[in-house]
Amino acid sequence: MSTVTTPATPLNALRQRWWLAAVLPIIGAIIGFLVAAMLPTTYTAESRVAVGKGDLSSGAIAGFPVAAASLASNYARYVNDSGVAGQTEVPEGVTMAASEIPDSSVVRIEATSKDQDQAVAAAQKTAEDLVKQVNGSQAEGSPQTALADYNKIAAQWAAAQTASNAAADRVGKLSGTGSSATALAEARKTYEDAQVKLASLAVQKEALSQKYQNMVANSSTAADLTLVKKAEVTASDKSSREQTLALIGLVLGLGLALLLAARAARRENRRATRVERVERTDSTVRTERTDGVVERTDGTAGVETTPRSQATSRR
Repeated sequence: MSTVTTPATPLNALRQRWWLAAVLPIIGAIIGFLVAAMLPTTYTAESRVAVGKGDLSSGAIAGFPVAAASLASNYARYVNDSGVAGQTEVPEGVTMAASEIPDSSVVRIEATSKDQDQAVAAAQKTAEDLVKQVNGSQAEGSPQTALADYNKIAAQWAAAQTASNAAADRVGKLSGTGSSATALAEARKTYEDAQVKLASLAVQKEALSQKYQNMVANSSTAADLTLVKKAEVTASDKSSREQTLALIGLVLGLGLALLLAARAARRENRRATRVERVERTDSTVRTERTDGVVERTDGTAGVETTPRSQATSRR
């Protein structure tokens, strides 16, 4: 009676060779982890700046939160791959980016590099340059600038006033002493020029005075930028890369274990099939003699045939 060999499924084959599933995935995970550890790590450093000085409540200025968030979005556009346009020189291999934190007045500045210190330095420098550019451009129209301009014009007006008074006194003296007509005409011409200059400076002085007063009344630092977080490393791809490659190694190890187990099972099935065929052939050839009848194991029967030489000898 022959035994029929049933081919094993890959999972059954792996279950019978469980040690492959225990060893190969672990080896694959270790190899993946070591490969990830040897690859260069990318670091991300982050600094933050905020719109306003931080002492304004949401109700201090109507609509301030919405306006500050809009300003933060606009300021974030100042930063590109080259840092702050016209300000920062970004080292080679560093990538810069900036974005506003949703529903806030804070701008996030990020620098990515293979060098940790380089990423931190780039993020810090870009934040400082952005604060300087925004606040510097606003300072050009500050009350302090207007006051400096006013003081300059006021000094020129005072000098022109002195010159005008001196020219007026000279005209009076020349008129009372009976000086020549030419000298008197020159004195009057000098006085007229001094009066024209004095009038022009008086207009400028008055305009700057009004400008300064308006700026003082309406001055605010609400649109200024403030550095609220110094640059520091916030992320790297090292741990995620190690986990990813270790997982890939684990899966590949499990797949290899399944493949080896299936191949081993197929080899055993082929070996068992060959043995079964040999046994079946031997069983067919082998016969048993009973009462002159040859009975084969395959169920067929026949009459025993006596060789001619044996029949002759019996006679």
